[in-house]
Amino acid sequence: LAVAVAKGDAATKRLALSALNRVCRIGTHLFMFCDFLDNLGSLTGRAKRRALAKWYTDRPANSVAYQAVKYRQRNGWTHRDVLRLAHPARKVTSGNPVVSVSEDHAAIFDWISGRKTDGVWPNELKILAGFEMAQKAATKRDAINIIRDYSLPREAVPTEFLVEPEVWQALLDIDMPYTALMRNLANMTRIGLLTGTSAATKTVIAKLTNEEAIKKA
Repeated sequence: LAVAVAKGDAATKRLALSALNRVCRIGTHLFMFCDFLDNLGSLTGRAKRRALAKWYTDRPANSVAYQAVKYRQRNGWTHRDVLRLAHPARKVTSGNPVVSVSEDHAAIFDWISGRKTDGVWPNELKILAGFEMAQKAATKRDAINIIRDYSLPREAVPTEFLVEPEVWQALLDIDMPYTALMRNLANMTRIGLLTGTSAATKTVIAKLTNEEAIKKA
């Protein structure tokens, strides 16, 4: 996709940029795309800025918040880096394309950029409050309660708690995404959560043999 955007003719570039949200489904993909564009010497331009901005603004605010928490940094890129390129909250002047930004989106962008620090969030963005609380969790029990209350992904949990079977059980109980589940089978086995007779193993087997759920994922 990056090659098509950087090297294609005008029609190819438009088509490639219109496909950005479908191809770059998650933050990791977006960071990879930006990194490839940078290596191709083609990171700037109004059409690219607009497409990058719409990667965020076309998503519901709660989805953007989830992306901001789960995929904070990959390939040397962060959401803050992308937002600096995209300027989705910029003022619109005559002749510039309009990228509308909701209040919730603007608050998330401020949080990503370090400008919002009051920790007050509407319920649909509670994952951001949960992330902030998890970073300050003092005990394993605190971390488990925060994971369950705020449906936090593994990436939001401080690493010192990821050696605890009970913490992984909490992550599994809140419906761990399939890719994360498969990538962490070895971790959950190594710490003793997945054994030949454990309830957690039965849960994993049920998820991995649920054809309809796999299709949806």
